[in-house]
Amino acid sequence: MNIHPLFVHFPIALLSVYAIMELIHTNRLNHSNTYASIKGFLVILGTLAAYVTLSTGKLAAGLLLANRPDLAKLVATHSTFTGATTAIFSVLAASYVIKFILDSKYANMPILITGQLTIMWRALCAFSRAVRESVFGQFLALAGIICITITGGLGDSIVYGPDTDPIVRFIYGMFF
Repeated sequence: MNIHPLFVHFPIALLSVYAIMELIHTNRLNHSNTYASIKGFLVILGTLAAYVTLSTGKLAAGLLLANRPDLAKLVATHSTFTGATTAIFSVLAASYVIKFILDSKYANMPILITGQLTIMWRALCAFSRAVRESVFGQFLALAGIICITITGGLGDSIVYGPDTDPIVRFIYGMFF
């Protein structure tokens, strides 16, 4: 039984809304803790949903290719973009997880780790800040939304064929 369609739209919706919010930059929004929390919630939940969807997609690919081996290249390309999308949003989600740890009540507790772990933690905190507070985060969000669009178009081509609509036809034509 193919359960992939039950899961696929959750990460698309959550991560697309996150990416749009990330790309909308104003001083008022940038200094809002609520806005940052909503973005963090969306990207973390969306990324977790993407991992579940990735797992169900592997099962669906096995079922599909058993009956339709002619779709192997299309499925492989779809899978590649799914992995890229998940990787991009994983970096963004990790930056918000670190932010939430830093903002928690445990952030001011004495650090019981020393040496290399302290250096690594400080590097992760700096990376998290750079991702969230610079153009790099917007670039990743833009790359993520592009990958989601390509992944969705290729997925649509798998299910309904490459001539579903002009956008799907264009995406399919970029690769095949």
